[in-house]
Amino acid sequence: MRNFAGFLAFLFLANLGFMGFGGERVSAAFVPTLSASVDRTEASVNGESMLRYYNGQRDFSFKFQVTRNLKSGYVATLSTETDETALMNETTGGSTKINSIDHAKNLNDFTENSWGYKIVGDDKYDSIPGISAPKTLISNSDYGWSNDEKKIQVGIKIGNNLDSGKYSNKLIFSVVSNSYEPRAIMAKGRDFNDKLASLDDNQRYYGSYRYKDFVHHIKRSESAPEESVQTKDISADDSDYPILAWYKPAENTVYFYSTEQKIFLNKDCSYMFVRFKNLTNIDFIKELDMTQVVDMGDMFSYMENIESLDLSFFDTKNVTNMSDMFGNSVKLSSINFGDFKTSNVTNMSRMFYGLSKVTNLDISMFDTSNVTNMSNMFSGMRGLTGLDLSNFNTSNTTSMNGMFYDVSNLNSLNLNNFDTSKVTDMFSMFSGMSKLNDLDISNFDTSMVTDMSQMFSGVSKMSSLNLSHFNTSKVKSMRYMFAYMNNLVNLNISTFDTSNVESTYGMFSYCYKITDLNLTHFNTSKVKEMGSMFSGMWELTNLNISSFNTSNAVDMSFMFSGAKKIVGLNLSHFDTLKVTNMNGMFENMEGLTELNISSFNTKNVEYMSSMFKGLKSLQNLDLSHFRTEKVTRMDSMFNGSNKIASLDLSSFNTEKVTYMSEMFRDMTNLVNLNISSFDTRNVTSMSRMFSYLSKLATLDLSNFNTSKVTDMSSMFSNMNSLTNLNIGSFDTSNVTNMREMFYYVNKLTSLDLSHFNTAKVTGSGMIAMFSGMNELKSLNVTSFDTSKITNMYNMFFGTYSLTELDLSSFDTSSAESVSSMFQIYTSDMDKDKLEKIYVSNDFNTAKITSYGSVFGNRKKLRGGNGSFLADSSAADLSWLRVDRPGVQGYFTRKP
Repeated sequence: MRNFAGFLAFLFLANLGFMGFGGERVSAAFVPTLSASVDRTEASVNGESMLRYYNGQRDFSFKFQVTRNLKSGYVATLSTETDETALMNETTGGSTKINSIDHAKNLNDFTENSWGYKIVGDDKYDSIPGISAPKTLISNSDYGWSNDEKKIQVGIKIGNNLDSGKYSNKLIFSVVSNSYEPRAIMAKGRDFNDKLASLDDNQRYYGSYRYKDFVHHIKRSESAPEESVQTKDISADDSDYPILAWYKPAENTVYFYSTEQKIFLNKDCSYMFVRFKNLTNIDFIKELDMTQVVDMGDMFSYMENIESLDLSFFDTKNVTNMSDMFGNSVKLSSINFGDFKTSNVTNMSRMFYGLSKVTNLDISMFDTSNVTNMSNMFSGMRGLTGLDLSNFNTSNTTSMNGMFYDVSNLNSLNLNNFDTSKVTDMFSMFSGMSKLNDLDISNFDTSMVTDMSQMFSGVSKMSSLNLSHFNTSKVKSMRYMFAYMNNLVNLNISTFDTSNVESTYGMFSYCYKITDLNLTHFNTSKVKEMGSMFSGMWELTNLNISSFNTSNAVDMSFMFSGAKKIVGLNLSHFDTLKVTNMNGMFENMEGLTELNISSFNTKNVEYMSSMFKGLKSLQNLDLSHFRTEKVTRMDSMFNGSNKIASLDLSSFNTEKVTYMSEMFRDMTNLVNLNISSFDTRNVTSMSRMFSYLSKLATLDLSNFNTSKVTDMSSMFSNMNSLTNLNIGSFDTSNVTNMREMFYYVNKLTSLDLSHFNTAKVTGSGMIAMFSGMNELKSLNVTSFDTSKITNMYNMFFGTYSLTELDLSSFDTSSAESVSSMFQIYTSDMDKDKLEKIYVSNDFNTAKITSYGSVFGNRKKLRGGNGSFLADSSAADLSWLRVDRPGVQGYFTRKP
């Protein structure tokens, strides 16, 4: 055996082979360049110091870099200088050598005295290529500038039997530009669109787009335009020849011309014809070369008047994007695809979105094997009655979001061939398919799906749905999943794994016909949104949610709203510590007689609007454990719960509440109401707060702070049994609306509002304010500022028990209507006691246009001088003044 004690050399000489620029033309606009380099030109290994051991091996790397600015692209290759690929011993004249490995292998698997190379990142080394079979390192066909690099790694394995000497070879890197043919290239789609629009300076804008209403036709011209004609160059930046366009108003036609016979469409044709409202054909494209087109996104979207498209001549073999291609071209009813090639398309999202006139769509030629995005592909095709997708290959599709959304005329859909193994998004996939009777998706693989929200919402004809095969282990959202499936009776979701679900908001909402729902298998430990989950389930009688874990729930708004046939609901196991929203939680559960919410912790709840609204069968409600210190809204909280006779809210902390409108409205059986602890300092609305509490006789609101209230309209309206009302502390300085405030509070005999500040009440804010107060004998409104009131209609209508009325503070300078202001019913004329209406001055009638029956049926009313009409209903504007000698009126001047 011979010891190796020589010098091993690898000469990476920068013998870079450049083969011209293949015809690229040099101009001021574009100068082609191409350069290459290696970061080392020689590598050596001293055998004495580094490889003096048995089976010694070594590897090292260097960087190869290419910088270019080309239209055509280039190819970079690696080889030796000749077909000799071995490292030759220069000392012995080649009698011994280090051979190239003969096939791909790891460095550890090299035979002794062999070498190889690899691109850094590859798993294995490859054989050294000779000059007759070079290896491609980089191939770049893109237009323009780039800086590309590859790291090359050389590996060698030396045996101890190698003769000493200097072993060497040369590696050659060649960089060759691709051949190039000068071309006329159309501008990018969006630029083409903008440039044609700019041919008419009078066109309006729609967002960032100009209208192109003037363009009815686009045609190629065989001759150049005359010099006097205004033109636009619609060629691309990388075009070698200009393409001129001009407009002929008499023909509503845009013409274009190029000296080159062949014109290429740009690889980016996206938005090319968007919002060409009056363009009805695109036949001119037949004369253009489409072989370079890659992007057709939005190409024909929003073409409002086009009715048919013949695309049979389209060359789409290189197209990757067809998203929104025809979207919202609302009159388009027919598309001829001919032999459309779609094998390279990856994006078909919203491709046919909103094509409501298309009834039949033949896409049997589509190759969808590379499509990853089919979201909203057929969405809004409301006229579609048939759709054959038997040829669809969906093996690479990841999104089917809204794929058939609102395809509302389709009654059957065969998806037996669909491969959904890679799909992650099924949001609204079938939503709005209101005529779909049956759907067999037993072949669906949903193991990767994370979003099923609204998946079947609005599929209103389907009565049965079996999803027992669904794998939902990765699903995070089931929001509105089955909402508005109005005819659904049988739903099999017995195998659902909901362990990762975070939202079940509205999941079963308005599934009207489901009577029984057993969800004991549901794992809701991660669910944050439970709002509206069972809302509108009108026929539901049996609901088993005993296993529900609500420890992470934040939203329970309208959770059971409208489930009107449920009689008993035990939620004693509910953990509500994190819940912030309970708006409408039990709203309109009309049949509910038993409600167990004894475990509810409401310390973090902010919203309780309509929480117990419409509980028409519930008689008892104990809320003594409720914590309401964070609640801001209590409007309609108990509205319409008309079987409850007693309600103790003395434990309520309402200091943050801003809305109390309709809070107790229509509690028609309520006799006892304890709100003595109410802090209303931040309340802005009390509209209809107590309206229709028809059995409540006493209401003490002396603790109320109303300094921020702006709306008191109908606040006490129709409290038919109220005889005692304490509102002496009311601050009305910010109130703008008092309309019908005391409407038909017809048992109250005295009302002192002398402390009321009405300076901000405006417009119709006092209409019917005291209307129907039949038993009222004393009314003090002497502080009223009515200077901003325009409508006083029915303000004191039906107040037949009053004997006098002091309106001395009234200012009617803004009033436009006083119709029926003091009127009573004809049937009440015998009960009428009103004799005097006191004023400071005549009513200002300058703006009054409506005054019919202003004093209607007031038979006892007399002016200060005794004037009256036999038929008070006949009084005109002239009677709205102080009665005095020679001037008749129904008013008496205030002493």
